[in-house]
Amino acid sequence: MGIIEKLRTLAGMYYLKKDITTLKRNKAVSNIAEAKSIALVFYLEDDIHFQSVEKLAEDFRNSGKNVNMYGIFRGSEIPSYFYPSINRQLITKKDINWYMKPVGKKVNGYFNREFDILIDLSRISWLPVTWLVALSKARMKVGRYDESMKQYYDLMIGNEIINDIDEWFDQIIHYLNIIKSQETK
Repeated sequence: MGIIEKLRTLAGMYYLKKDITTLKRNKAVSNIAEAKSIALVFYLEDDIHFQSVEKLAEDFRNSGKNVNMYGIFRGSEIPSYFYPSINRQLITKKDINWYMKPVGKKVNGYFNREFDILIDLSRISWLPVTWLVALSKARMKVGRYDESMKQYYDLMIGNEIINDIDEWFDQIIHYLNIIKSQETK
């Protein structure tokens, strides 16, 4: 990481901590069966990772869930294998401000939506993804175990190093299926 990137990250963390203090969120434990809306947030690594995320989204849709996907990509142009739609957005370098906060049309509605469950499917940490997770009004936030993200997640699954993405997705589904929501306790 270069010096400019470090400065941007430091500024971003400062502004994120400031913005998070105004977040009003209705926290609630929810399992997959009872969730109606799911946000999938992910750092777009490559087409293989995207295919796994898309398959997971399709499985949720087939079970009657309203699924919205928000990918973050380090490049300036959308890769040829990603097709944006109303429920699938890709945030590129062009959509990230100087202190690494995603901004613009693609995320304006996202920050105001109250999803039942947000699942962060990123295998690496990058500040723009952290912004999406931290400032989401989702009732329940789930992601991989990452010490630096514990203040933003309600449930962390897996370890910091994830080799098999599909196996990790299966773990997420398993735990979200067995968890008891607040309504069923």
